[in-house]
Amino acid sequence: MSLSQGFCAQNLFLFEEGNILRKLKVLHCITKLELGGAQKTTPDILRYLPRSLYSLSLATSPDGVLIDEAANIADVKVYLIPTLKRQIDPLSDLRTIVSLYRLFKKEMFDIVHTHSSKAGILGRWAAKFSGVPIIVHTIHGFAFYDSQNWFIKNLYILLEKITARITEALELKKIFSSIAEKST
Repeated sequence: MSLSQGFCAQNLFLFEEGNILRKLKVLHCITKLELGGAQKTTPDILRYLPRSLYSLSLATSPDGVLIDEAANIADVKVYLIPTLKRQIDPLSDLRTIVSLYRLFKKEMFDIVHTHSSKAGILGRWAAKFSGVPIIVHTIHGFAFYDSQNWFIKNLYILLEKITARITEALELKKIFSSIAEKST
């Protein structure tokens, strides 16, 4: 049975006629664990997912005030990627994609779930190139904004549009929350 045939989107585990075959190997990838929405949410997701269904990992920069907290979450393997940083640096970004590609190939994750703009772009492409079958991205916010340089803003938008095409699921957490708040 292929992963896509046995993948239950509602419960996120492999099954065959109602029986769990094995835990899914899931890696969450975020640029930097500092104080912020995505950075607080990602450790919480890792903390509360059932260990009976998932084998969990985290890839992130070694920087950030929440690194120690993430490292102490039970049954989560943490991979520190020194080249993963918020600033655009083509050489460092290429090294990050190669590092993530090698990690994904070696560990053979079933799902890579990215958070934050930078890790979202680099992590999803590394997952695609390494053959990860399910790629998920949660949009906590965007790297582009109205007062930004026109070229840079449109480059970010283009990258997001292209990368969305290789993504199994996009979760629009912040967008839906802000729409709900405005409508009340």
